[in-house]
Amino acid sequence: SRATLRQGLSILAQMGLVSVQRGRSGGAVVTTPPTATVSASIALLFQTRAVTAGQLSEFRRALEVEAAQLAAIRRSDVDVSEIATALDAYLSRGSDAAAQNVHGRGFHHAVARASGNPLLAETMASINDAFAECFSMLHTAPDPAPLIHALHWPIFDAVRRQDAGAARDAMPAHFDQHHRAL
Repeated sequence: SRATLRQGLSILAQMGLVSVQRGRSGGAVVTTPPTATVSASIALLFQTRAVTAGQLSEFRRALEVEAAQLAAIRRSDVDVSEIATALDAYLSRGSDAAAQNVHGRGFHHAVARASGNPLLAETMASINDAFAECFSMLHTAPDPAPLIHALHWPIFDAVRRQDAGAARDAMPAHFDQHHRAL
């Protein structure tokens, strides 16, 4: 029915998936979904227990290993600078778990952007937002700076040196620590 169709289009518009123009020349047009829509969907899966924190971490790990390898191959000097800045910000937030969470995501997103693959970068942005919400529910204590450095420096250094194999090998160590924390 028309009422059902209007309601469906309204819901899709609220989710940012369509844009509805009223009037004689109007209609519904599919839009690019914002990363917040994808993040909210992933977070909802976690909150309803359809996906566990471990499963979300496994998915993120698969993406980030590839992102680190591609970043080492494709990175620019600007990318290296952005990753270094994000790592420095992460390290400087020693006693604030919430700020660490934000800056840790910034580091990982900078690596994903350096991969040169916009789909990977957008997926990582969505996953990182959802993961942050999930991780903050389970992990409230700040990480010590030596641990942050030990897990993230090898990733940064491999990307900086354009060593794809080392970048690919450094990321799993980071996720092994996440798995233990979860």
